[in-house]
Formats: sequence, C-alpha cells, structure tokens
Amino acid sequence: MRNCYIRLMSMKALAFPVALACVGLPSCGPSPEAGGGIGGTGTVTVSSVSSGVVTKLSSVNLSGTAYDDSNALYCLDDEPCTSENRLKLGMVVLVRGRVQSPFQGVVTRVADTITFNASVEGDVQSVAPDGTNLVILGQFVEVNEHTVIDEEIQDKSTRNIQPGDAIVVSGFVAADGHIVATLIMKSSGMPHYEVEGVIRNHDVEGKRLKIGQLDVDYTAADLSQMPAGDTMSWNDRLVHVRGDEWQLRSKVPDVATLRATRIRSLSLRVADSAEAKLQGFITQLNPSGEILVNNHPIKVSSATKFEGGTEEELLLGKHVFIHGTLIQGVLEANEIIFK
Repeated sequence: MRNCYIRLMSMKALAFPVALACVGLPSCGPSPEAGGGIGGTGTVTVSSVSSGVVTKLSSVNLSGTAYDDSNALYCLDDEPCTSENRLKLGMVVLVRGRVQSPFQGVVTRVADTITFNASVEGDVQSVAPDGTNLVILGQFVEVNEHTVIDEEIQDKSTRNIQPGDAIVVSGFVAADGHIVATLIMKSSGMPHYEVEGVIRNHDVEGKRLKIGQLDVDYTAADLSQMPAGDTMSWNDRLVHVRGDEWQLRSKVPDVATLRATRIRSLSLRVADSAEAKLQGFITQLNPSGEILVNNHPIKVSSATKFEGGTEEELLLGKHVFIHGTLIQGVLEANEIIFK
C-alpha cells in the first residue's frame, strides 16, 4: 500500500466523520461542527460540498449526485448571484449545500449556492482540422466523445469554430496542464479572459508566471485568494486567472500574454464539510505519498473503497471521483472511483 497522507486531527475534526456516519440513524444526534442540526421533525442535517460535471439539469445532478436546486443561488462567472438557472450540461460547477436525512425516509441534498467559472474563455488561436483540439489563450483544449458542444455552435461541431471566435470552455485540467473539455460554447456579454491551469516558471520578483503557453503578468492583480500573498513560489499550484487584456506573441505559434486582474487558488472554498465530493485529475504526487486533486490533499486509508481501479493506480494524470469528508482542508476518502 502506498504511503498515505497522514495528519493528526483535533477532537473537533473527529466530529465530522461521526456526523456523516450518523445520517439517517435514529440513535445518533447531529454534530454542530459539521454544520449539523435538526431540520424539521426528526431530520438530521449536515453540510455538503461537491465539485463536478452537470449531468442532468432537473434537480441539478453532478456526476450522479442529485441536488434540489429550487431555492439555490446561481453564481456564474463572477456576475452577481441570482435565482435564475442558466446552467448547461457539461458545466463543471461547485455546489455548496446540505444533506437532509429523516430518521425514516429518503436522504435528500439541497443546494444553497451553485458556482461556475470557465476553465478558459477568450479568443480561439487555432483549431485542429478534425476538430479534436483547439488552442485558446495559449491553452491546449482536448475535445472527446464526452464533450458537450453547445447548440449555438453550428452543427454542434468544433470544426465550425474559427480562429478569432470568442469561446468558453468548461472542463478539467489534466496533469500535463492541458484542458479536457466537458462543454464548449460561445462567449456572450462583455468580453473578458479567464484561464485555469497549473502554474509553471513562477517569477516571484518579476510577478510573472506561465500557464500552458500563456505568459501572465500579475503586477496589478488581486491576490487575496492566494496563499501567503506574493512571497512564495506557486509552481505546480492549480489556479484560476482572470484578466482584462491579452495579445499574441509574434512569431511564436499559440503563445500569448495576459494582464491578470485576479488570481485565485482552485479549491472547494471551505475547510470542513461532513460530506465532500470531488472530481478531477491527480495533478500532483508528493514524495511523502500525498495525492493532490484540484490542490486538495487526499487522505487514503485502509477503509477507503475503490471502484474501477486499485490504490496502486492512484498515479499522476488519473481521472477520479472522490467521496468522503473534508476536515481542515484534507479530503478523507471513503470511496475513490476511477473515470
């Protein structure tokens, strides 16, 4: 068995898995540390956070997990949050909500907020003749049989996308930094530029970094959602960058520069949750055996169940679904499913 990421937990942290195990059991009470409480007569409520692909639009379904979104707020691409549902199949979203479990009845999940940010948005630089990939803002975007092509694109085919078109891509960043697209659609509204990827060649003093073939100047960017401000190297960290100006680098194919207005570290945006579900690629393996998916350390134990693979297959670049409990920023895996 690989050396797993091990850390000591406080008594407060231990309350989380207990709370989750008690869901639906009449002999257990809720855990306040898990956001638990009695929601209605005989109902245990605990916190839930999920990041994954929208696979159904009725009662928002993320990779097989359904949420009641009837009273949810939708926060799309940094626009003000509203009650208007503008989700599309294939969007990778973050859902924060609650698990409600009556002592006798069906467990339900309720979404409070649903957040979407594009994996890359900007002008297309090139498109492969067979439509299997394209380059946007210096990012190589892979298109496969699972990618949803929005109906606004002619014939729902990437072959009808032209260089210069403003396109939005939702998807996952693979270990080598390219984006595996789950949705491709046309950009709308005021033009802006976004890119999600793994930082390389971070120049701390010069305030520059590289994501794919994109050079990012963050001299004037908001860094409040990055660790330790600008005093440490961010190499290998998965981030989301927003910018207001980009340009091609002459004489160098697919290379571009972007002036960033904000950089934030990709995360579930909470440190603790009684239920946590995460989909993504393993982008980092540390010498200690620590596995990172979307910057989150994953703790694997002897109790972790595996589907479609084994613990020995937790390798760089593997696409996984992880179900478990989030404790002080560490996702303790109850189940890992290989995609």
